[in-house]
Amino acid sequence: MRRPEHGNRITQAMAEELTAALESARRSPDVGACVLTGEGDVFCLGGDYRSAGPTNVGRHEFARAFIDMAQAMARLGKPLIAAVNGNAHAGGNLTPPTSDSQAHLVVASDKAKSGDYETAIKNYRLALSGANSQTGYVYQQMGTCFQRIKDKASAISSFNRAIEEYHKLESANQQVDLARAGIKVCENGIKLCNIE
Repeated sequence: MRRPEHGNRITQAMAEELTAALESARRSPDVGACVLTGEGDVFCLGGDYRSAGPTNVGRHEFARAFIDMAQAMARLGKPLIAAVNGNAHAGGNLTPPTSDSQAHLVVASDKAKSGDYETAIKNYRLALSGANSQTGYVYQQMGTCFQRIKDKASAISSFNRAIEEYHKLESANQQVDLARAGIKVCENGIKLCNIE
């Protein structure tokens, strides 16, 4: 990570670049392990929430890029060594989901993209037990799926659970920027449910 003047905070573009690099390493038979470090005196102070911009769409895209990066870490299938050379805060100490949860998240995401929201919800529920630091995101995605099938009560309940999980991350000073972006997305989801 090469943004020492900003504490190596990860922008959306950096998250996308890291995801691509991890996917390339996963596919390469010549790579046996990966080392991630930060330039300068800081490892990583988390996500650069400001790079998401002022819109909910921008915040959602930022959160998605950060989640994709965490999922690429979980999918790597090779040792990923964090050469921590200084402070590591917020998303800089991300705990990816277990491999079982990761598999359910991949299926859920694919099903949601294809419009099969009920199967997506089932897989998101299965992913919850090992979602770790992504629990809020999983509930958020469930809320969105429930919203799509017009189950307002379940959507609002899922969004509220997501907000609770995001507040836990904030309280623990973990993934604060990502948690705040998720809270805003969920709050807007609840408002939409109340309008429809």
